[in-house]
Amino acid sequence: MKQLRLLSLAQRLGLPWKIFGPSADPYLLRIHLTPDRSWWRRRLPGVALNHFFRGDKDPEYHNHEWRWSVSFVVTGGYRELRKDGRYGVAREFTVLPGMLNFIWKETFHRLELVDPSGCWTLFIMAPRDVPDGAPSDWGFTSEDGAVYEHQTARAARVARSEQPD
Repeated sequence: MKQLRLLSLAQRLGLPWKIFGPSADPYLLRIHLTPDRSWWRRRLPGVALNHFFRGDKDPEYHNHEWRWSVSFVVTGGYRELRKDGRYGVAREFTVLPGMLNFIWKETFHRLELVDPSGCWTLFIMAPRDVPDGAPSDWGFTSEDGAVYEHQTARAARVARSEQPD
């Protein structure tokens, strides 16, 4: 698989990377092309190569921790269900290769892949605006916006649910 070859290259080059989601069903591979260190990320934008293995499974919408971010679709593409603000009206966009997608901190969205083989994006993130060691301020909201769950609370809840009894 192309993403595994690229991950192997990233590892040989010493680029930081992370896979989001369970190993049996990964969601996203992110390879940082700029340093993912606090001194850099507090001052300068970050750049990463993302590979989406799949779209969002949960019906909730999520936002991002950065004031802004830009996604440049390289291959595949995705349908984005987007709300401007927690209580915004959901709108659907299709973002295809060669297109830019601007995402603001107040944007809540979910993605569905156009191509089941995945989607590659070049992703640019604004500098971090939270102090070192502080949790990132982002999370998940219900479709109607009435329920919000901070990402740290959600991660803890998911970890508890995956523990054997």
